[in-house]
Amino acid sequence: MRLSLDFVDRSFSLTNSKYRLSIQVSLSGFSFCVYDTDSQKHVVVRSYSYTKNTEDYNLWHEELYDIAKQMPALNSDTSVRCLYLTRKNVFVPDAVFDETRLKDYLSFSFALEELDEIHRIRIPEISAYNCFAIPSMVVSEIKRRFRSAVFINQTCNVLQLTKKKYYETKMNIMLCEYFTDITIFKNNMFVFNNTFETTNVKDILYFVSALKDKFDARQIPIYVSGKISLSELKELKNYFPEIMQEHDKKTMMILGPDISSKYYNMLRLHECE
Repeated sequence: MRLSLDFVDRSFSLTNSKYRLSIQVSLSGFSFCVYDTDSQKHVVVRSYSYTKNTEDYNLWHEELYDIAKQMPALNSDTSVRCLYLTRKNVFVPDAVFDETRLKDYLSFSFALEELDEIHRIRIPEISAYNCFAIPSMVVSEIKRRFRSAVFINQTCNVLQLTKKKYYETKMNIMLCEYFTDITIFKNNMFVFNNTFETTNVKDILYFVSALKDKFDARQIPIYVSGKISLSELKELKNYFPEIMQEHDKKTMMILGPDISSKYYNMLRLHECE
C-alpha cells in the first residue's frame, strides 16, 4: 500500500465519542475520513493506493487487511458508513421487488464474482430499492474493525445527499477510475441514473450530450465530483460551460479544491441517513 493523502487535525482524539467515520473503497484505492460532529469539520482524511493486483482477490484481500490495520481505533459506538464504488448496481421498483431475487436483478446485467455479496437499500422518495454487489472480503475486513458499519454505493449516496435539496433540477456526474455515474433530477423529481464504462473524457462528453438531448436537459446545471484532472475539466467546460465542481467547503479551505472535489462523496457521506 502507498499513503497518498494524510491529513490529521491537531484536535483529533481517539477518546472523542462525537465522531463519524466514512470509508470509500474501490478497485483504485482505499480512503477514509473522520468527521467531528461538535466542530462540524473533518479531522482526519487519509487515502491509500494499492501496490498489489486488485484483480487477484487474494492479493487484494492482503492489501485491504494491511490498510485496515492502519485505521484509528475509534470509540465502539462511532457511526460508520462504507461507500463502495461499483458499476454493479441497479434500481428495482417496490412493486416488483422480491428479497429472494437480489442476485437475479444484478446477474441479468453484470457478471458477478463468486465472492460478491448483494446488498440493498430502500429509497422511499422514489419507491425503489438500490441493489448492488460488493466483494465479501471488503465487508469482512470493515466489519472486523467496525461491526456496526453500513454499506452503500455511489448511486444511493448521490440520491440521499441530493434529497436534502429537494432534488433540485441538475445533472450529477461522479467520475471513478473505470466508470462514470450520471444522475438527472428535474422539477424536484429523480428521472434517470445509469453507470457507464468510460476510459477518457470523450466518452464522458458523449454520454452527457446524449442524455441532455434525450431528457431535454440542455439548460440544466451540471455538477461533477470525483477523479478529474484540470485538463479534463477544461475540455468538458469547452462543450458544457455550465459544469461546476462539487466541493466540501470546509475541507476545500484546508486541503484545497482538488481534494475536496475528488473525495466529495466520501466527505459528505456522514450526512446520509
